[in-house]
Amino acid sequence: MRRPSSALAPLGLLLMLLLPLGAVARTGTNSSAWAPDGPLCLQSCKDSLWQVPFGDVPHGTSAAQKLCTSRLELRSTFLCLRLYCLPEARDQAYEELYETCLAQAGVSIPPLDIVAGYTREQIGEMERVHQDDKFAPDEKVEQLMIPASALFAAWLVMMQFWAVVVIFGTAYRLFIAVAYKLRPKSQQSRPIGVLGSAKNWLQRKVILPATFGHRCAQSIWWCTIPTRIQTLTLTAFLILNIACSIHGYRLTAVNLYFPTTEQQIFRYVSDRTGIISFANFPAIWLFGMRNNVAMWLTGWDFGAYNNFHRWVARIATLQAVIHSVGYTVLIWRQGGWKYFASWWVKWWWCAGEIATVVMCLLLACSVYWMRREKYELFLVLHIVMSVIILGTMLGHVSIFNGEYDALFWVPLVIWILDRVLRLVRVLVFKPKCWSTPASVTYNESSNILRLQVPAEQTIYKVSPGTFYYLSVLDVSRSWESHPFTVASVSQGGDAQAEQMPLLETGEDAQDIEETEVKLSQETPSMTFLVRPYDSFTDRLKELAVAQPETSPVRLLVDGPYGSTLPLERFSHVLFIVGGSGVVLPLSYLDLLTNKTQSMVSVDIHWAVREPAFARDVLINDMADALTNEHLSVNIYGPSRGHNLLHGISDRANEHYGRPDIGSIVASKLADQEIERLAVVACGPAGMADDSRRAVVDALAHAPFAIEYFEEHFTW
Repeated sequence: MRRPSSALAPLGLLLMLLLPLGAVARTGTNSSAWAPDGPLCLQSCKDSLWQVPFGDVPHGTSAAQKLCTSRLELRSTFLCLRLYCLPEARDQAYEELYETCLAQAGVSIPPLDIVAGYTREQIGEMERVHQDDKFAPDEKVEQLMIPASALFAAWLVMMQFWAVVVIFGTAYRLFIAVAYKLRPKSQQSRPIGVLGSAKNWLQRKVILPATFGHRCAQSIWWCTIPTRIQTLTLTAFLILNIACSIHGYRLTAVNLYFPTTEQQIFRYVSDRTGIISFANFPAIWLFGMRNNVAMWLTGWDFGAYNNFHRWVARIATLQAVIHSVGYTVLIWRQGGWKYFASWWVKWWWCAGEIATVVMCLLLACSVYWMRREKYELFLVLHIVMSVIILGTMLGHVSIFNGEYDALFWVPLVIWILDRVLRLVRVLVFKPKCWSTPASVTYNESSNILRLQVPAEQTIYKVSPGTFYYLSVLDVSRSWESHPFTVASVSQGGDAQAEQMPLLETGEDAQDIEETEVKLSQETPSMTFLVRPYDSFTDRLKELAVAQPETSPVRLLVDGPYGSTLPLERFSHVLFIVGGSGVVLPLSYLDLLTNKTQSMVSVDIHWAVREPAFARDVLINDMADALTNEHLSVNIYGPSRGHNLLHGISDRANEHYGRPDIGSIVASKLADQEIERLAVVACGPAGMADDSRRAVVDALAHAPFAIEYFEEHFTW
C-alpha cells in the first residue's frame, strides 16, 4: 500500500544528504571532520588506504596484518580518523580497530595520541591519496599518506545513502505509530497553524502528486514515472552517483601511465563508474525481493521499492556502459584494433563485456509493456540474465584478488534469504504440509473465479488488506506465483452458527438443524476473487471449468504480505475501485461496519463492466454489510435493463457511464459530518491517477484532514 504519511521520510533525507554531499566538495582541512558513525568512518579510512604499498612491511603481507603492523599505515589511518571523524566516532573507531588487531593479528596497537603532535600545517602539507592513484608492483611508499576528502566521501556516501533512507523511514514509521496510539480515534478538523499548513503544502506539492502532470500509475512511453517524492529521492541518489563519478580528479602534466589529459580522464571516469555500478548491486537485489527488510522497517509498499529497484538498476547500467565504452576507447586509442583484439583472450575482460551487454538487454526486456503484457517471459528472462550478470561480474573483478567479491556475495545471500523466507511463510500458513487443498469455481456470466482457501491451520489471524502469492500445483508452470488480495475471511462453522435464529418451529427447525450440521463441518477460509485474463489466471479458469461445479485445486500459499490500513481511525472512508479491485473494500467491510468502535461512514464507488459480477458480489459478499446504515455502494457502468439491484438493499445505487472521480471527491468537502477523510483507490492505472489528482486538488480547499491510500500492484 502506498501511504502518504510514510512518504514524508525521503523528504528529510534530502536535507540530511546535503552534509555528505557537501563533504565531497570539501578539501582536506583539519576542520572537515563530519562522519558521525565510528565503524563506518573506520571502514572508509581503511578502504581509502588499502591500495597504498607502505614500505615498512614485507611485500605480500595481508591487508589486516599490514594495517596492524605497518607504522606508516597505522599512523595514516589515525590521521584519517582525526581529520574526517567526529570525536565520538573517532573513539568508537579506535576501539574497534584495537580489538580487531588484537584478535586477528595478535598485536596491541598504540593509542591515538601518537598523532596528536602533528600540527594543522603539517597535516595540510602531507601527501594525499586519491581514488584513481595507481602504484607500480614494486613501488614502496615511505611516508605518511592521508585519503583525499573526495575519496573518503565517495566511499562513505555510497555506503550510507540507502541506509539513511531506511533509517529515516523507520523512525518516521515509529513516530506515526506512536501518534496513532496517543491521539483520539478521530480528529474534528485538519491541523491548523503553521504545522497544518506545512503538512497540507507538502501533501499537495511534494508527497502525493505525480512527478510531471498527473500520470504516475500509467506508463509514459516505455516506463512509469514514480511519485514526486520518490523521484526527488532517486534524483538525490543520481546526484550522489554523478558527484562521486566526476569529482576530485587530479590531472597532471606528467603521468607515467597516462601521458595525456584525455587518457587520464578516460581511465579515471571508467574506473569510478565501474566500481560504483557494482556497488549498487546489493541495493538492486534487495529492493527487488518480496522479503525486503527495508520494506518491513519503513512500512513502504512493494511498489515504492520496486520503483527504487528499477531506477537504481538503470543508473547502474548507465554507469556500466560508461565504464565499458571508456575502457574500449582508451585501449583502442593506445594500440588500434589489433591491440584491442588482444584483450579478448583475457577472461576478466570478456566477463565484463558480457555483463555490460546483458545488463543492457535486461533493461530493454524490462520495459513497461513487457512487464505488463508478457510477464512470464519477462520473469524468466529477468532471472536468467540476472544470474549471468552476477556470475560474469564475479569473473570481471577476479583480478582484484577478492577485494570486490563481497559485492557478488551480498546479492546472492539476499536472494537465498528471500527464497528461504518464502518457504517459511508457506510452512507457517500450512505447517503440516506444503500444499493447501482449495476449491475454485468459475461464473461464466460474471467472468470471475472464486477461490476458497482453508485457513484453519495457520498460526496467525488473517488481516484485512493483506495479499498472498498463490502457486497452483495442478497446472502447467506450477512454479509461477501471483499476488492476490484477500476479499474476505470466514471464521468457520462456530462463528456462523451464532448468527442463526434461536427459536424456530416446524420445517424451519429441521432446516436449521441441517444447516448447523453443515456449518459445523466448515472450516475458516479465505476468499479470493480472481479476474481471468491470460496465462496464469487463464490456466486456473480452465481448471475450474473442467468440472460442472466446484473444482479442487492444490496451492502453495506464500504470505501474508502488505499491511492493514488504519481506516478505522477516519470518520469517513471513500473507496474508488474498478473491476476486481472491489476486493479491497470487501476486505475491510467487516472491520469498518462490525468491529470498529467508532462510527465510520463507508462510501464505495465501483466501476464494473459485468452486471452479473456486480450482482454476485452484492448478494454473496456485501449482503450483511448493506444492512449497516453507514455504508453506501454506488455502481457505475452496467447498461440498462439488467435489474442489477432487484431485491437488493436500497443502500446500493446504480449509475450509468464512468464515475467522475474529481466530482466524487470534491462533493465530500461540503459534507459537514466528515471530520477526517480517507480516500482509497484500487483499480486500473488511469483510475488510480485520477484519484490521486482529485485528492491533490481537494487538499487546496478541504476543511478537514484528507489521507490518500492506493493499491496498484505493478511490476
